[in-house]
Amino acid sequence: DALAIAGVPEATVARLFDATLRANLPGMAARIDAFLFFTRDPEWLAMRRHFAEFLELPEVQSLDAADAAALRGYGGVVSLPAINHLSPQTARAFESFGTDDWGAAVELPGVVELEPEAASALARCKALLVLPHLERLSAESARQLARHEGIGIVIGGLDRLPADVAAALAEAKSIQGLLLPDLVVLESQPLARRLARQDHAFLPAITMLDPAVAEALRGNEGGELALPGIEMLSPDVARHLVGAGYYWLTFGCAATLTAETAEILARHNGQLTFTGPAVFSAAAAAALANHKGTLILAHVGELPADVPQALSPHAGALVLGGVTRLTPEAARALSTHAGRLVLPAVESLDAPVAAALAEHA
Repeated sequence: DALAIAGVPEATVARLFDATLRANLPGMAARIDAFLFFTRDPEWLAMRRHFAEFLELPEVQSLDAADAAALRGYGGVVSLPAINHLSPQTARAFESFGTDDWGAAVELPGVVELEPEAASALARCKALLVLPHLERLSAESARQLARHEGIGIVIGGLDRLPADVAAALAEAKSIQGLLLPDLVVLESQPLARRLARQDHAFLPAITMLDPAVAEALRGNEGGELALPGIEMLSPDVARHLVGAGYYWLTFGCAATLTAETAEILARHNGQLTFTGPAVFSAAAAAALANHKGTLILAHVGELPADVPQALSPHAGALVLGGVTRLTPEAARALSTHAGRLVLPAVESLDAPVAAALAEHA
């Protein structure tokens, strides 16, 4: 409604919703506000101006306590793209921001390096701290940031962390912990243990895990471990992650999933989600058919007939989030699924498809 009122073309709104549905987000929730928070696409970033949850101040290069006091009651994301060098004085101005609202965040997209004194001052802010484009982070600045006792910290731009920086961040005191959206390599076991204590251990850029780090990621009680960028999941890594206490497990390695690893994943008591357009093989599907929980293929647009046939004994719900249309053959294959079928994106059903799906008990 906000976009329609703002005069955004319907086609643009449709593409925004499509981009949201295809995105990998914490909790795997396809929410516009979460998508706009994480996106780096300039077109979608421009859409923020139409939503009350985002306040961009493109001309502000510094703030004092009086300036920040005017923002104190705001419960959304305050973005300050013109601040390239964060002075301790400006960082200190945000000390009271976020004390009145859980949803408040300070975003500093222009900051590429954070000096220790500024990090120390920023850590006193209770809001979510968002540094999406860091190019460098010293161990001392990381230690100062780790003292933050507010909502949480988002550190983007860094694809790997030196051991001393990772160790410092492992001591983070933030309530919701850390989000590291650009981290490609996770080598620190202490940092992995810190992430495992969070509601969402969301690591979208990680491409592979060492078994020792996977073991350190154990221990969450009921939250989510999301690795939508992981390219391959070995049996040894899967053994550590299954039964670790997570309810949701999310992976992006359907195309390379072996039957052996799928058999291990099938022992998971909670929800299993696979992201991306690729689907696992029929052999992996047959192994996953023993899984008793919900199985989600979030973005797969079309299933080869042998995959739903192999999955047919699966007693849990099967959610096909990317399927927009079905052939009668695919519908007949899906109708044999033992558990509940969820097809949220199907746009229409012709008579033969409807008749085939009606066979599903």
